[in-house]
Amino acid sequence: MYEFDLKLPYESQITISVKDWSLIGNKSLIGKTVIDLEDRFYSSCYAMCGLPKKYEISGYNAWRDKLFPSQILALMCRKWRLKIPDYGPDYLIVYTLEEKSKDYKFEFCEERSIVNKNDQFVTSIKTPGIDYRIVREELALTALNDWHNITGTFLVPEHLETRYLYNPDQPEFEQGKIRMWIDMFSLEDNSFMLNNQIPKPVDISPRKPKKFQLRVNIYNTEDVILDDENPLTGERSSDIYIKGYLADKVDEAQKTDTHFRSLNGDGKFNWRFIFDFEYLPAEEMIIYKQKPSKFSFYTVEKKVEPTITFECWDADLISSDDILGSLQLNLCKMIKGAKSSSFCKMSMLKKNTNNQEINLFKVKNHRGWWPFTIFDSNKSIKLSVSFRNF
Repeated sequence: MYEFDLKLPYESQITISVKDWSLIGNKSLIGKTVIDLEDRFYSSCYAMCGLPKKYEISGYNAWRDKLFPSQILALMCRKWRLKIPDYGPDYLIVYTLEEKSKDYKFEFCEERSIVNKNDQFVTSIKTPGIDYRIVREELALTALNDWHNITGTFLVPEHLETRYLYNPDQPEFEQGKIRMWIDMFSLEDNSFMLNNQIPKPVDISPRKPKKFQLRVNIYNTEDVILDDENPLTGERSSDIYIKGYLADKVDEAQKTDTHFRSLNGDGKFNWRFIFDFEYLPAEEMIIYKQKPSKFSFYTVEKKVEPTITFECWDADLISSDDILGSLQLNLCKMIKGAKSSSFCKMSMLKKNTNNQEINLFKVKNHRGWWPFTIFDSNKSIKLSVSFRNF
């Protein structure tokens, strides 16, 4: 966000350039766009600050213009040489160019209560709890949004404008687009205006993620595939261990110790994984920074779904370890684990079922059994895990 003080008509244009950042050398120009501010300031469409559809005094959609809707309506009526609007307790009368009256009625709703900036209700004989000053502003804003039916000219609504970028070296080719908006406010002291303070700028800074720590306790496994066979006795066994990683950070995977020579597919671990991460609740995404390559001097921010992946492996001394099955769970939409291994089945992972889902960021603590998906098989491995989210 940038703020500039300027004088019209001496500084009537603003140039917005987009450049390619470089650690060494000059920053080359990608493209630029030029905006005529004088044309917007003196426009009959009130292009200085876009008009929203609804008048709010708080929240992310709070009124951000220097002038209130009633003041803008009075200003536009003077500019178009219209009669002064007539306000009532719950109505507004605006006169058109043909001197015809146009009525606007405020509809009261019992479920809605309007308060002033001090969060104090203004009592009225007609409708208690309604601040009629805000009713007046809402009626004025309704008339401004309906200005094309009064004068035949549309006023500029609140919007994000898309500007095309061009490079002077190749003016016939578009170099991209930039989405932005511009608010302009007059610094002159208008005696007939009640509010002469420039409002605070809208905070468009990115949301800051919250730090979390996920603790995963691995307890038992059952029905693990016996992948190894003794060449002398023909006895089958597996050396079981569990590997887990958060999101797509395979390089930061953690693993348990190895349960050697499991003859019946059961394994006991009592092992804990600890994952520290940053989470954005509004988008339900995990955020982390990484370098695009090993030789990069900068990092980029990456957003991924909050998933945790478990893999069951068979440890081998000579050859590479064999993966026996995998399980992926979404921390925001985690399938509720079975209370015992006898109720742990592959049907738990199927969609369009009645399996209950939980949000680990709200529940914070959960324990149960989950089935592993075995590659090229309809069977499953059962895993007992507990989750704690801080």
